[in-house]
Amino acid sequence: MIFWRAIRGIHNSGTYCLTPIGHGTTVPFTMEYRLQHHALERVIAPLVEPLIQKVNNEILHAVKARLETEK
Repeated sequence: MIFWRAIRGIHNSGTYCLTPIGHGTTVPFTMEYRLQHHALERVIAPLVEPLIQKVNNEILHAVKARLETEK
């Protein structure tokens, strides 16, 4: 499991839970964030979701590369 929590800026935290399955790994991802204004959060959420997915994919590829290098 990989977990993070922001210590500054926008409150956010999340987890990756790596679970072996067959010849691969499943990696469920969860993330929570809070903005100061609920209305702002509703407006920004649809714009932020694609960015979160892009960053999520980049992180997973980096973790995969590092784990494969350390074998």
